Amino acid sequence: DQELSFPGKRSARRLAAQAEAEVRSRELAQARREIARTIREIFADLYRLDRERDAAIITLEFLRGIAGSARIRYSTGDGDLQTPLRIELEASHLEERLIDLEAERASTTTRLLPLLAREEGEPVSALPTVGVEMDSVLPLALGRSAEVETRRAELLAAETTVAMFRAEARPNL
Repeated sequence: DQELSFPGKRSARRLAAQAEAEVRSRELAQARREIARTIREIFADLYRLDRERDAAIITLEFLRGIAGSARIRYSTGDGDLQTPLRIELEASHLEERLIDLEAERASTTTRLLPLLAREEGEPVSALPTVGVEMDSVLPLALGRSAEVETRRAELLAAETTVAMFRAEARPNL
């Protein structure tokens, strides 16, 4: 003796399963966006490190140039000994900072490589500067927010689950 399900029970289960699948799809999209955000942040770090390195190199070259002048002035009796020593000290601090920047860049690149599916040791260059108006981007970003989409899908899943339970509460024929 086989019972027949009350009309609508199977379709309610199917709708609930579809809504749950939509939630998982939105969660996957959100995870992808999180990875993209992480990649953007790492590239921003690389850009900052590269610009700081460039500025340090220019400053170091400048210091080396004026250090030579300061040594000549000291050797001719026109300057004191402290000035070339201070310049040399500042130059050595910059050289240390350059070493630190290279180490930080290597570490940052190591974090980026698996996200880009690249091999270790493969070079990664920073992205060029791009100007963006935040007023034009914010509405678009909110409209495409993975979290908002996920919450909408969860709401739909909850509503279809309630409909499924209402259908299940009906007696079988």
